[in-house]
Amino acid sequence: MFKSITSRIIIPIILVLVLASFLAMTLIKSYVDRTVYELLISFLEIRVNTLYSIVERSFYSFTASSKKFTKDEIEKIKKYAISEIDLFISSENLDGFVVENDNIVYTTLLKADFPKQNLSKDAGVLNLETERGRYVGYYKYFYLWNWYIVVAVPENYYKTFGKEAYQTVINVAIFLVIAITVVSFLLYRLLKRPLAKIRKELLYQQKINVRSDIVEIDSLVETINKIIDNLKEKNEELESLSIHLQERVRQEVKKSREKDSIIAHQSRLVAMGEMLAAIAHQWRQPLNAVAAIIQDIKDAYDFNELDREYLNKSTEKAMQQLQFMSQTIDEFRNFFRPDREKVIFDLKGCAAWVFSMLSAQLRAYNISYTITCHEHNKTFENFNDLSEVPLCDAFTIEGYPNEMKQVFLNLIDNAKDAILSARENKNLSDEEGLIRLDFAKDRNNIIINIYDNVGGIPEEIIDKIFEPYFTTKPIGKGDGIGLYMTKIIVEEHMHGKIQAGNWEKGAVFTLYLPYKVIKVEE
Repeated sequence: MFKSITSRIIIPIILVLVLASFLAMTLIKSYVDRTVYELLISFLEIRVNTLYSIVERSFYSFTASSKKFTKDEIEKIKKYAISEIDLFISSENLDGFVVENDNIVYTTLLKADFPKQNLSKDAGVLNLETERGRYVGYYKYFYLWNWYIVVAVPENYYKTFGKEAYQTVINVAIFLVIAITVVSFLLYRLLKRPLAKIRKELLYQQKINVRSDIVEIDSLVETINKIIDNLKEKNEELESLSIHLQERVRQEVKKSREKDSIIAHQSRLVAMGEMLAAIAHQWRQPLNAVAAIIQDIKDAYDFNELDREYLNKSTEKAMQQLQFMSQTIDEFRNFFRPDREKVIFDLKGCAAWVFSMLSAQLRAYNISYTITCHEHNKTFENFNDLSEVPLCDAFTIEGYPNEMKQVFLNLIDNAKDAILSARENKNLSDEEGLIRLDFAKDRNNIIINIYDNVGGIPEEIIDKIFEPYFTTKPIGKGDGIGLYMTKIIVEEHMHGKIQAGNWEKGAVFTLYLPYKVIKVEE
């Protein structure tokens, strides 16, 4: 009877489970291979886009001026771009090459000519047969130089990773199949048969061997306990694997945050340089005034005109100039003290503070600047002292004032550099430089527009200006992190939004910041 039940029920169940397991493993392997391959292509695409940005930045850095370049100068620009590509590929431990008109101009992979392939004038996946084996690559076309930029990794790179992932999934699947099979068999074998036997013997027999049944039940309980212990061990293994994966994710997040921290530090150092230059201009006039007072005291002494009243007045004038210089240093120190807690502050006051710190520098460059408050229909032009711009309840906000000062400093300094560059290229006269800040608001946001009058941002790069290390300035004059940090501060720290665009005379940056109306004390 038992053999009959086994052949009719147990064997078909086992066969079904085996077939289902085989089908599941086939589907899982296909899914894992496809997923790993897609992740690899995404990885290569990101690296190629980075190299494309490096080449594009090199091109625009050297060609920002309107002068025409000779063939030798263009070759020097290309060599500089190739050196930047080599530095990036070496740091990332990758392989790659650059093809120009079917000729290899840079490679860490190919030893012979580039194999003929039908590559599009855009981007795509590339399969290569090299002396070192089969490679999978991703390419992107740089039309200005007719370059194909390629990054590649060995084909077994993702296959090895896929095998590891697949093996992990298969191990878990095999364990589950075995566990289900064993539990099903044991429950059927140890529960179904004894209970049926007991029921039959109770119905049709008066004599029953109680001791035998108790022993059999004890054996069943012991077996079930062993199964439970085994399941607990496997569950602990799965928990250990989950903890390991969480730790890897935590480490990757930490690396990303460290990278953002480094960029933020670089941005603060750049801002510090700009502020030091502003202080140098701020100090020039009071230093000249103190020198004149000292010379005047000497002349008064030589002509016997120096008395206590004269000396007191001269000392008072000198102390006023020195107090102004000391106040400038205190404001500089406060600007670079990091904000640890959110406070309520006046946005218009932050912008006015930046203008007051840069006022001497802007006057020296003959650049006009204004702040317009549309809530009170007032405009403040070319002011020197922060006290000339009163605090305003309409533009109070909760956040980090020093970070917003850095935002205004980055945007105003970019406008100043654009004006000076336009003058060098004879696109703007010395009398036409203008930086204008307009403050307004709607139901939910404070809206700030920062205008200049230098012709605007080219449409082909306007979507890239907030990317890290992207700059159109010549090498040595721009690092490409100012606008990136501006976007981070506005959108992540202040929960606002920043947009770049053009108006009829130049560029305009628009900030949207959620406001909180608070009475500002004078």
